[in-house]
Amino acid sequence: MNAITLFAGAGGADLGMRRAGVHHLACVEGWATACETLKAAGFPAVNAWIGEGGALPAWQWQGGTVDLLWGSPPCQPYSAAGKRLGADDPRDGWPATLEAIRTVRPRWVIVENVGGAPVENWAADLGGSMFRAGLYAHVSTRTLDAADWGLPSHRVRQFLVAGPKPYRWPEPTHAGPDAPVGARVRLLPWVGMETCLIPGKPQEYLGRGRGGSEPWRLALPSAGLLTREVKGTRASAANGYTFTGGPDGAADSIFLALGRRRADAAECAALVGFPVGYPFAGNIGDRYRQIGNAVAPVMAEALARGILEAECA
Repeated sequence: MNAITLFAGAGGADLGMRRAGVHHLACVEGWATACETLKAAGFPAVNAWIGEGGALPAWQWQGGTVDLLWGSPPCQPYSAAGKRLGADDPRDGWPATLEAIRTVRPRWVIVENVGGAPVENWAADLGGSMFRAGLYAHVSTRTLDAADWGLPSHRVRQFLVAGPKPYRWPEPTHAGPDAPVGARVRLLPWVGMETCLIPGKPQEYLGRGRGGSEPWRLALPSAGLLTREVKGTRASAANGYTFTGGPDGAADSIFLALGRRRADAAECAALVGFPVGYPFAGNIGDRYRQIGNAVAPVMAEALARGILEAECA
């Protein structure tokens, strides 16, 4: 099976698909630094803008059969960290993604985005109705947490799968301590963030209150990894070492467990599921940004394997 990736970023989705046996035709990304990472990781990176109005030339498909198109449109229009302008945000990548799907006509489509993205509306754009024929006979959506597939951090994302056959969503392989008893007996336990922390790394920051008082948290996945991890935890003396709305980043989780202020880039990459030594390009801020925006490879692999199984059914 071959694939095209739109908004490829540093290649998290591509890495997972490659592990599933998918061959890449093109990995399209508008950020030159991320393209350098893709090329260094052995992917056919294309530095182009998806859609119109960008500083770069617009990407154009040259023709040929495509089995799978993966799209991860920019999440800023829907992210809780932004203004949530949705379709009114000029960064909304869904119109360009939809136009690319109509042009390329891949056999299968996978779309990934953050919670809050209107994936049901996107599904309606791809599926049929009583008034019109759809691009795809079968379209379904699901919200999945990569921790349920063994990732040592929570990464909750919405996914859309469209294709010519019914799609069977992958079953979780891991379960948390609050899962039903039957699931905890049948599945492996969540993987703790301790597996990604560098042994012996000195504590960069020691706080009072809760910081470093809950080492049991190391046996649990960290909170979702963010692009702002370069800044460290939000806990400080100024706010009494508390989190408004709760810990929402990996650095917050590590602070609660160890009192350490920040997870370094290598630890963050491991928390998302990148292999040791993955060739991230750019300065330290660029690396954190690429990691924080990445698709968890384990999820891309599971979803791609599901499509391969559907094709063989």
